[in-house]
Amino acid sequence: MAVSEETMRKLLKLFAEDGSEEEAELVMRRLMRTAEEKRGPQGTLTEQAEQLKAAYEVFGKRCTFSAGQLVQWKRGMKNRRRPLTGQPAIVLEVLPTPVLDTNPADSSAATPYFREPLDLVLGLLDSDGDFLIFYYDSRRFEQFQPLK
Repeated sequence: MAVSEETMRKLLKLFAEDGSEEEAELVMRRLMRTAEEKRGPQGTLTEQAEQLKAAYEVFGKRCTFSAGQLVQWKRGMKNRRRPLTGQPAIVLEVLPTPVLDTNPADSSAATPYFREPLDLVLGLLDSDGDFLIFYYDSRRFEQFQPLK
C-alpha cells in the first residue's frame, strides 16, 4: 500500500512533537525512499504509457547548476542509493565534458549505468555525518526544495 506525501507530512508533524524536526524529516525521507523502492509500475498499460511520457518530460527538462547550489533528485529520476530521496546535496563542480563510468561491472548495455554521462560532482553527508563526493548525471537533478 502506497502512502501519500500528505499522509507522510501528517506523520512528520506528529513525530516532530516528540522529537526534533530534523530527526522526523530524516525518518520521513527514509520511509518515502523505502516505499519508492518497493513500488513497481502502477496502473493499466495506458496509465503506464502516460507515466512513461511524463518521466520522459521530467528527464528532458534541463536545469543549470553552479558550485555551491543545493540540489536533489527529480521525482522518479533516482538511479543510485545516494543521496536519499529529498536529501540535499551540494554542487561541487559542473564538468564541461562528462565522464563515463569505467567500472567493468557497468560496461554491459544491460545495466542502467552503461555510458551514463556523469557531469555533476556532488557532495553529501552520509549517516555518520561524513562528507562524501560522487559523480552524477545532471539531467536527474533539480534545485533543492525543502519540505514544508
